[in-house]
Amino acid sequence: MAISAKKRVEVLREGLEELASQRYLEEIFHHITGAIRGFLPYKSYAIVLIGEDGDPRVKASRGLSYTYIKELHRQGAHPAFEAMKNEESSMLITPGHKLFGKVIFEHQYKALAMVPLVVSEEMVGLLFVDSDEPEAFDESTMEFLEELALLASVAIDFFACKDAVTESVNRDGVTGLYNYKHFHEILFREILRSKETGRTFSLVLFAIAGLKEYNASFGHVEGDRLLREIGRFISQRMRSFDIEARYGGSKIVVLMPETEKEEAIRRTEEILKACEEEPWSQKEPAITLKAGIASFPVDTDDEKVLLNYLEQATFEATRKEGNALIVWPL
Repeated sequence: MAISAKKRVEVLREGLEELASQRYLEEIFHHITGAIRGFLPYKSYAIVLIGEDGDPRVKASRGLSYTYIKELHRQGAHPAFEAMKNEESSMLITPGHKLFGKVIFEHQYKALAMVPLVVSEEMVGLLFVDSDEPEAFDESTMEFLEELALLASVAIDFFACKDAVTESVNRDGVTGLYNYKHFHEILFREILRSKETGRTFSLVLFAIAGLKEYNASFGHVEGDRLLREIGRFISQRMRSFDIEARYGGSKIVVLMPETEKEEAIRRTEEILKACEEEPWSQKEPAITLKAGIASFPVDTDDEKVLLNYLEQATFEATRKEGNALIVWPL
């Protein structure tokens, strides 16, 4: 399928404009996959990055089921990455190619195009598109995919540098957790992702009860130390991909991606149970955790309303004795 030079330039110009506006990396990826959706006869496509552990991580896709993506993340190695490392250039697999039938994502295909994403001469991921049409990818189409992959690579490099500079700005000075401002940025991205994938995510808000009295008894320096300790206590009991942030004052919020409310309840109850064994919960003034839970989009698909529900649930928990959990709806 031939793509005119004018259209290709237009797509790249729009992508560079988004990059220059310093939006989120995920938005650049969605711009790229949107271009694929608009111009190519695809069956499925994705931008897949190589995680720090060497495992593939799907960052933007269409045509792949959540079950397949989850299994891909779980299995780790995929033959596509080895094939791309050996070739170090774009690859078109059609009937007769040595890798036809050996490199497959979720679906059988008649044509599979793969382009490496390269940063500082290192492959950090790949862009793939598969199709039922054996002639789907002509020379101009492959060049277009290579241009999109270059845009993705530049964006990855740009945001890596940007993230390294801004990481300290995004951290709370007392707890070392993400700060309130950055939490809202993460929440915005997760809402976009949830709307794209249709998956639920949950929020847990912990209010630390008794910290005011603790500060009065032992001083604010000791109170800040305890706040850091409780932040670590919560973080260590969450999954590696959960995101913890200081919500303000003596509150800590946890965003749990792709997590149904029942799972969020189970994990929160485990934390509240473990809290009972901590030294700071057994001496006077006793420290307890009051938790509220709300989920997107099952409770609401509005960000402000979601946070309002979360805060209301947590407030109701503060009215109970000991460690307590209240789940929205009340």
